[in-house]
Formats: sequence, structure tokens, C-alpha cells
Amino acid sequence: MKKGIKDKKDDLRQRVEAAKKAPKDRAAKEAEQALNRMQEHLSNEDLVSAYIDRWVANQWLKTSK
Repeated sequence: MKKGIKDKKDDLRQRVEAAKKAPKDRAAKEAEQALNRMQEHLSNEDLVSAYIDRWVANQWLKTSK
């Protein structure tokens, strides 16, 4: 299980770095995708992943402004 958490952290770190460097149109698209993933995780009652996707979407939205 620890490997899964480490993989999520690495994935999250990569997404944040990409958010910092992305053009605004890409940032808006990525935010939308993160929100869609969040919605899927909520449907599956995976609150941790949903929260992470929400946080990622917020990072993308900050970048798109």
C-alpha cells in the first residue's frame, strides 16, 4: 500500500510542476480534467483521491489567471 501512496505523491508532484509551467489554455483544460477525476472519485467514495484532484484543480486554476 505504501508504494501506491508514493506513486500518488510522485504523480501529484509532477502535476504541480506542470501547472507552474503551463500556458493558460492548457491550465484551464487540466483543471477541468482534474475536476472530472474528482467527480469520479467521489462517485467511488474515494475521498482522499477526490481531495487530491480538487487541490490539483485549484493549482491549475491559479495558473490560468
